[in-house]
Amino acid sequence: MSRTKKTFSILGIVLLSAFFYLGVWPFIVGGSHMESFCRSLTAGLSVAELDKLASEKGYRLTTVSKEQRALVHDSRSMGRFLCEVEFREGQLTSAKYIFND
Repeated sequence: MSRTKKTFSILGIVLLSAFFYLGVWPFIVGGSHMESFCRSLTAGLSVAELDKLASEKGYRLTTVSKEQRALVHDSRSMGRFLCEVEFREGQLTSAKYIFND
């Protein structure tokens, strides 16, 4: 095999691996990761604490609405796996996993 073919073969493998990791992998494991994150949340967390926990996992917390609700989502899975959180007086009261398909 010529040097050029080896180079392009290696480049192709790297590109396919990157596509799989960035484009497909979040859809394969994202649901179980979000569900376990959502179950791990305990009542009494503040919005800031929840935002910090979410960002440590690579998730985003939407702005808390007037109804004291927000969503934690993984932007890599384009909102397919969600954790709906409810607050009362700035403290977490409930967290529910949602499979948004």
